[in-house]
Amino acid sequence: MHKFKQTIRFYDSDPAGVLFYGNLHRYLHAAYEDFLTSNELKKYFAGNEILLPVIHAEADFYKPIKPFDDVTINMGVSSIKESSYEINYEVYNDRKELAAKGRTVHVVVDANFRKIKIPEDLRQLLGLHLIQ
Repeated sequence: MHKFKQTIRFYDSDPAGVLFYGNLHRYLHAAYEDFLTSNELKKYFAGNEILLPVIHAEADFYKPIKPFDDVTINMGVSSIKESSYEINYEVYNDRKELAAKGRTVHVVVDANFRKIKIPEDLRQLLGLHLIQ
């Protein structure tokens, strides 16, 4: 399980004073970026030979997430296939309550957007964070 901490910004809220629903995905992606870069796999963001696009994203909210909340995003890998993998996210507010969940599915493609096998270094990292 990879943990990522973030403070919710005021500009990400909606008129009701809570995190705008679409902005949750920005925070989930920040956790995903941190996961790859902190494990020395920044090359998957900097290069263009192997790409990891998101092909599905979803989220559910359970508690309001407000500006200036310090959230913890727990990120784990729930599925690894030949050319794709699934990431699950749990977002906890500063009161340690489950505030939201998210899920993304990524496919590995080459520069021509043809599916390819997950590279071994990425497969190993994903395997270390596999959740049941």
